[in-house]
Amino acid sequence: MAKSKARKSSLPKLIEKYYADLAEFTRQNVLFEMGTRHAFHRLMADAGKEYRWTLIAEQEKKIGGKTIRPDGTFKDELNLVRGYWEAKDTSDKLEAEIEKKRKAGYPLNNIIFEDNQTAILYQHGQRILSVDMREPEKLAELITQFFRYVEPEIEEFEQ
Repeated sequence: MAKSKARKSSLPKLIEKYYADLAEFTRQNVLFEMGTRHAFHRLMADAGKEYRWTLIAEQEKKIGGKTIRPDGTFKDELNLVRGYWEAKDTSDKLEAEIEKKRKAGYPLNNIIFEDNQTAILYQHGQRILSVDMREPEKLAELITQFFRYVEPEIEEFEQ
């Protein structure tokens, strides 16, 4: 039970740091995906540590003969993939970019697509949540739901 309280108490601070990082990028006129994605990467990597998940950047994966390279792949202590993250430019149309990634074979089992304004969570192939990333409570809800997701096969294995 104490672990669950620790998770709740650290996420708001991590989100504050994320906003501070974005503000600094904005101050320096860095507004493109490759420049700003580091802020969300840090937020997710730090949040993942509490779940014992490691964020690996740009790890290639073969799916149906195609190679994909999500911005982030999360693995647990057993080296099992637990989720993905994909960053997009704020100038991109997020919905269109998600459709491109879906067609390219990106798994929609547990993935966050985001553009520093909107974050969309897919789990078990379904769109679960879409939030305004400038609302800390909503962002925290999405991140928490992402890290609490357990694939049916993993849940079966753990039991």
